[in-house]
Amino acid sequence: MSQLPKLGLLVLLVSMTSDTFAEDTQNLSRGELSAAIGVVNKYIYRGGEENDDPSVQFGLEYAYNSGIFLDYWGSTLNYDSSDANQDHGFEHDFYIGYGRALNENWSYKSQIVSYYYQNGGTVYSEDGSDQRRTTGFEILNDVFYKDLSLGLGVMLTDVN
Repeated sequence: MSQLPKLGLLVLLVSMTSDTFAEDTQNLSRGELSAAIGVVNKYIYRGGEENDDPSVQFGLEYAYNSGIFLDYWGSTLNYDSSDANQDHGFEHDFYIGYGRALNENWSYKSQIVSYYYQNGGTVYSEDGSDQRRTTGFEILNDVFYKDLSLGLGVMLTDVN
């Protein structure tokens, strides 16, 4: 089964259970659950085109009242990082972090992100001389003042 029908089933499941999620989030005393789904005409990551075709993207976050949060984000791709002959793939991003508001103007957030691509791992060139990792880890830190943000990200692995 290709990724698009699977994603369609996921969208259907999320829409059918959205009322359940809404009830659950109202009853959660320790945190809040939120979800988002969207279709974008082009997936651009840090100024580069990650996908030049329309992409379906989905996110799910649980934020504890203590400031700890867990997050998942995924996107369809028009390539497979492990097979140049494939014209579709999927990116999975997993986040864990901590963030707090210091007052009404200042807040901060620190997180560790794992980027995982469908059939990811280490990919070798045809002659075996070149290899690149498709799975990576990054530390992101952000400071916010009202609508202004300053961020620093450090990639912990050499990823292509």
